[in-house]
Amino acid sequence: MKKIIILSNNNFKHKQLSLKDYKIEYLNININDLKNSYLKLQADILIINKEYVGNMFNVLSLLVSDKNKIIIYIAKNIEYGQIYNILLEPNFILLKEDNLSSLESLVEYATKIYSEYLLLKKKIKMLEDNIKEKELINNAKLKLMKDKGLSENEAHKYIIEVAMKKRIKKSELAKLIIGGRFYDC
Repeated sequence: MKKIIILSNNNFKHKQLSLKDYKIEYLNININDLKNSYLKLQADILIINKEYVGNMFNVLSLLVSDKNKIIIYIAKNIEYGQIYNILLEPNFILLKEDNLSSLESLVEYATKIYSEYLLLKKKIKMLEDNIKEKELINNAKLKLMKDKGLSENEAHKYIIEVAMKKRIKKSELAKLIIGGRFYDC
């Protein structure tokens, strides 16, 4: 079950949040205490109202920096100047207090979209790593072709065979070859 923590002072009017797939917890922590223990908040979503944050926008920035949580910031009047550094973060959502009736649907939508974002980010990282690995292997092949007079096919087969024999990744072997630290040629 996913967890929502609502950080608010007693002025926060929207206390009837009802989402069937979420455990909802209301906390009234002193914001100065929160500054020291924000990483201990184990939740998928933090909902914070502007009155709670006051002028402590550095605490809001700390909360947003934890990319494992979605932060929904609720304000009566939106002042972009104080939150300009976090406004474009993918886990930060700004909600005007006049639109509190849409909070439930916003939570569900934000959870879905942010999960998809994290999945895409993971796939992009994997693709980037694959590209780097292929570049390393290609550079190692070029070095083998230049230094040992091998053809591209021979260099590729050589990298595969030696990596299997030594039980190391092809990319690790490629780093050794490129760095001149592999002499079993």
